[in-house]
Amino acid sequence: MLSDGTLSSRISVNRGIIIILCCTVSLLTVFSNFTGSPDNHVRCPPLLVSLDANGAFVCNASGYYDALTQRPLRLLIFYDKNDVMNLPLCDVKPATLIGRRNVSLEAHSEEDIAADNPKVLRGGRYRPSGCVPRQRLRVAVIVAYRDRQEHLQILLNNLHPFLQRQQLDYTVFLVEQAGNATFNRGKLFNVGFVEANKLREYPCFVFHDVDLLPENDANAYSCPQYPTLLSSAMEKNKYRPIYADYFGGVVSFSSRHFRQVNGFPNLYWGWGGEDDDLSLRVRTRLGKLLQEPADTGQYTMLKHEKDAGNPVNPQRFKLLNAAAKRFETDGLSSLSYSVVKLERKPLYTWILVDIGQPG
Repeated sequence: MLSDGTLSSRISVNRGIIIILCCTVSLLTVFSNFTGSPDNHVRCPPLLVSLDANGAFVCNASGYYDALTQRPLRLLIFYDKNDVMNLPLCDVKPATLIGRRNVSLEAHSEEDIAADNPKVLRGGRYRPSGCVPRQRLRVAVIVAYRDRQEHLQILLNNLHPFLQRQQLDYTVFLVEQAGNATFNRGKLFNVGFVEANKLREYPCFVFHDVDLLPENDANAYSCPQYPTLLSSAMEKNKYRPIYADYFGGVVSFSSRHFRQVNGFPNLYWGWGGEDDDLSLRVRTRLGKLLQEPADTGQYTMLKHEKDAGNPVNPQRFKLLNAAAKRFETDGLSSLSYSVVKLERKPLYTWILVDIGQPG
């Protein structure tokens, strides 16, 4: 017969063993949740699951990225309740890609475009329902805009199916300049970057002109090692390169790199100069920029009349000559604006913004 002391000792040991086993199981569960399983499934710890503004389940974890390549090392961002149920990673090359195809130049109504893209959520957001995206987990596509309604309809009709075939988690932001001041493309893109990050953290940004239509869905709207010119070959120029170090039209950045170069310059009012300034910033601060190969970086440019609100900037060469002196002081660090209206429309998040007048 066991003494009271011996019995008490055994009970204590058993309790200790149970506690150790419980802690071990908990730690293994947490480790599995954060690193993924060997079959490339990912999980979200239940305590990190919450509802976003659209009522969808999201995981509040963040991602680890390689400091040099900016590629995800561990998948730690999750999006809805299905992700908690161990969805696989999307394919490296999705079967939904069709390669190069003829773009549609028809201007469908936004209602019809929304009906043709039922999986796009209000605010212009889409995420695959059957897998977790491999490429730059959330992508913000920023479109600078004013008075181009027909071009916008044509772009949206082409862009949403294009991005869905790439199996991206993306949101389209339309940043519209209010008032009649001369158009300022660079400043609008800076506003889009800041405002998008207020709503949600985006690791990857694509800055997009409204009159450019991508022709090949192998042109990945993601963020490679360095900022990249996606629109490297335009139909208007018979798909020939425009000039060395050209960096306009459609470009992609990681959020980290965009902050490193202090964003776009704000001082270019009217057409021309801001893309060359940005190119110089990237090459100076980051060492180089990349260009999508010509066979995949093909775009159709929509025709339009000269825009009286966006005249050629007569000061662009003068500003460019002194650009290197302003990298620290002209850009995200000096951005000033006021949001007039922000609304989640069916196909995009609309940001109407007052960016002031030329100085």
